[in-house]
Amino acid sequence: MFKRYLILISVLLSSLFCNSQPPKGLVNYGATIMVGSGATVNCWDFTTQSGTTDLDGKITVMGNITNNSTGTMFNNIEVVPDGVVRFAGINNQYINGTSPIYFENVQVNGYRTILNLGNSQVKGILSLDGIFDLNHKRLVIDNKNTNSIIYLSGFLLSETEPATGLGELQWNIGDALGIYNIPFGSGAGGKDLELIYQSKTVPSPVDGSVTFATWPTNASNEPYPSNVLTLDNLDATKMADRFWKIDANYSPKPDAAITFHYIPSDIDVSANPGITETYLKAGRYNETLNRWTDWPFSGLDNPADHSVTVFNIPSSAFFSSWTLAVNDFSLTNAFTPDNDGVNDIFMKGYEITIINRWGQKIYSGPDGWDGTHNEKKVAGGTYFYILKIPGSADVKGSVTVVSKKK
Repeated sequence: MFKRYLILISVLLSSLFCNSQPPKGLVNYGATIMVGSGATVNCWDFTTQSGTTDLDGKITVMGNITNNSTGTMFNNIEVVPDGVVRFAGINNQYINGTSPIYFENVQVNGYRTILNLGNSQVKGILSLDGIFDLNHKRLVIDNKNTNSIIYLSGFLLSETEPATGLGELQWNIGDALGIYNIPFGSGAGGKDLELIYQSKTVPSPVDGSVTFATWPTNASNEPYPSNVLTLDNLDATKMADRFWKIDANYSPKPDAAITFHYIPSDIDVSANPGITETYLKAGRYNETLNRWTDWPFSGLDNPADHSVTVFNIPSSAFFSSWTLAVNDFSLTNAFTPDNDGVNDIFMKGYEITIINRWGQKIYSGPDGWDGTHNEKKVAGGTYFYILKIPGSADVKGSVTVVSKKK
């Protein structure tokens, strides 16, 4: 009886899809639809006004999927989810509704699948063989396995701005230490903006997650991330025209490693004449101090792959807003604090302590030393510094204060 029930539903849906002009789909007004293991249902639109679907087989949707019920549309999701929703349309397909949809597995095989329903979840595997447009919304991968996104072709499209809502991927990786590939793309070709993320220390709590997004900017690096007040002392002509959001939802945050991929237009020298690609490094905005430069821009650049990898981001330096810039971090051995606008400040933006030859601390802070102590200019000569870099050993050295002759 059960098998005949499944067969009957499959035949009815096939008839609706094949013979209706214009095509129509399935609307659930309160039933419990059951699609058994091995069964395949083909329909145009699939809408749930009320009721649920117990999916152990496959539903292929050529149009849109909509959840207007108060539930999550699919129920009885197994520990290893086995039901599949396949998007296979030749035009734009939309995920719509008033309540999030909790999918078991999703296959994107059509032209373009567009998310109109924030916080929908994939409990099993997202198989990407087309464009999945996040469209200012958040998609949740509720599976900590590194193969929860299987990439075949196409890309995840983030590319929307903070003011209108970021297109975000939230990956519930919990306490896992695997390497996670987020196949973002710009639309210029494949996953050309792929992010690669790894927690280096076991994160806590076990139900934590990491949220990812990226978007392009103009030559002045606008729009900024919503939590960024300033470029600090960064030079926009030396910055890639792109920001990333990588928000680790843990306390404390884990140590991490991240690979950023960028596209040629992000570093176009006509808009960014100060960029030399081989010197690009990654850095983040400290939203507590409102600074970019309290932790030096760092990483290994790979111009052939258009990527920068930061191998060790300590927990204390892990904030959510990131960009790429030419690394101007250098320790000069002399400066001239004479207020002529040239080389007046030593190490602005870095947490540094200055000590005189008698071992007296005369300056400490992130604003840069202006060559004064107790609001008076110090005498020319050699002074010693301790530069604090979160997650690394302190850097110690000396600097000469040069007093220009009048």
